[in-house]
Amino acid sequence: MLNKELGIFNCFTFEASFHSYYDHERVNHEFTPAMYEAMGANLVNSLYEYMMVVEEDDRCKQAKMVEK
Repeated sequence: MLNKELGIFNCFTFEASFHSYYDHERVNHEFTPAMYEAMGANLVNSLYEYMMVVEEDDRCKQAKMVEK
């Protein structure tokens, strides 16, 4: 119900460590500035693609309403 009241249709959480991670062999790898830049670029690209999908969905809904 809260989603309808506030108009929130999707909610996402983005979490990242600020230090390091363990790989499948439990070896610790520290993050580098380049890794953070790549993470940010991937996040922005994902948000852009998501917005394109939402806008296309809105266009399709409007077209269907016009046809009726």
